[in-house]
Amino acid sequence: MAQSQSADMEVGETFGAMREKAEHIAEAQKDAGAERLAGMAKAVHEAADDLAKEMPQAATAPMYTAADALEGLATQLREKSIGDLASTFSTMASKQPVASFAACILAGFALTHFLKSSSQARQ
Repeated sequence: MAQSQSADMEVGETFGAMREKAEHIAEAQKDAGAERLAGMAKAVHEAADDLAKEMPQAATAPMYTAADALEGLATQLREKSIGDLASTFSTMASKQPVASFAACILAGFALTHFLKSSSQARQ
């Protein structure tokens, strides 16, 4: 029986270490995603600024709104933990399943694009 408890403790420690490593990787990816969103927001702001010199403000207002939304998402991504984000997504999924499904599809495409570009950059 002592061997069984020892084996259970060893398995628990192994899974704990694996979970901790997975959380660390997820946090690093979350931070990288936040930086990419912030970069996109900056690029959209700069494009809107350039267009604002030649176009009326009404034409560039949606671009500024989109840039502000991207900045807000980047901030939320930086400030929330993976657990908080999962909880938020779970709540949203129960209230808006179609939007959640669409977000999953878009996230899948983005992840595929990211993984392909990462593997090509290493070669």
